[in-house]
Amino acid sequence: MLGPGEFDDRTLAAVRTLFAAELVGLAQESVDAAVTYAKERHQFGRPIGSFQAVKHTLADRHAQTDAARLPAHWAAATGDPDAARLAVQAAGDAADAASADNLRTHGGMGFTWEASAHVLLKRARTRRALLGSSARQLDAIAGRLLDDRAPPVGRVGVSPLPRSAAPARPA
Repeated sequence: MLGPGEFDDRTLAAVRTLFAAELVGLAQESVDAAVTYAKERHQFGRPIGSFQAVKHTLADRHAQTDAARLPAHWAAATGDPDAARLAVQAAGDAADAASADNLRTHGGMGFTWEASAHVLLKRARTRRALLGSSARQLDAIAGRLLDDRAPPVGRVGVSPLPRSAAPARPA
């Protein structure tokens, strides 16, 4: 996994930004492949893309992929390490969800190892394993924000609440 120690923050931010851009592209490719297949595949005399479950799923993945694109652009424009972590988190979630839904849209054929839907899923999961989970990225951002702006919480002798908000002690 990529982490501090071997690289400085600026280098890690650049690498994360590149992976975020790749993951957004992978998510878009997965959505496009699923939409194309949903238009071509017919069941019960009509395209499977006309069924509500498929339509709504693909619309959700399109919106999620589009929403992941903005943090990737922001990270590329600013070079900020927190922006890069946020971009990786959003892009990783979008790529995971889009590639999994692409595989499900393709049905049994998508589950074969050689199918393009399965290849996209493996690429998304491999990148996520390299970069770390969404929770890991968000924890790192929260840790940096809380360390910079808030007093230490949970240390012996330091109450996280002001005295007026502390619970009353029993008599």
